[in-house]
Amino acid sequence: MPSFLEVATASPFSYEDAKSYTRSFERTAFIISMVYVVVIFSIKAIMSNFKPFQLTAALNFWNAWLAIFSTIGSFITGYGLFYEIYYRGLVCNYYMLRSYGVRVPAWVARNITTMQILQFVITHFILFHVGYLVSQGVKVDSTPKVFWSCLIMEISYVVLFANFYFQSYVKGGGKKFIAEKSKKQE
Repeated sequence: MPSFLEVATASPFSYEDAKSYTRSFERTAFIISMVYVVVIFSIKAIMSNFKPFQLTAALNFWNAWLAIFSTIGSFITGYGLFYEIYYRGLVCNYYMLRSYGVRVPAWVARNITTMQILQFVITHFILFHVGYLVSQGVKVDSTPKVFWSCLIMEISYVVLFANFYFQSYVKGGGKKFIAEKSKKQE
């Protein structure tokens, strides 16, 4: 089997070699992902008893770098990636401003969350279309395992973001809008 570097730099690019290489790491990638989840939640539980680290400078640098990279990327990429990179540029700029302590109106955060949910809904339509094609006997460039994994992942994203949206912008008038109003009254 070719190495990652051989696959990535092959001219012309071989999709079959790339798929073969990627499939060889499916189990390993899944295990690493599960270990990552366990480690992150374990660290969160352990750190709940300690004073938080002051990582503001690193956070500011990271968010600024992502904002610049994503904004430039939105101008360079073609139509197929435009929405993703454009949206990523908005999100990264929003997080950068927030990390510097800039107060951004609650409606901006709400619209960014709405755009993210819309992106997941678009992905659902794409997945439903692929499922329809498979049901009609059309050969697609995927496997049932990949299809169902993607669909479950996307459903979980919609549920998580919809819950966040409800808790932040709807329930009880929306905590972000209430916080914004109380700051204006001070």
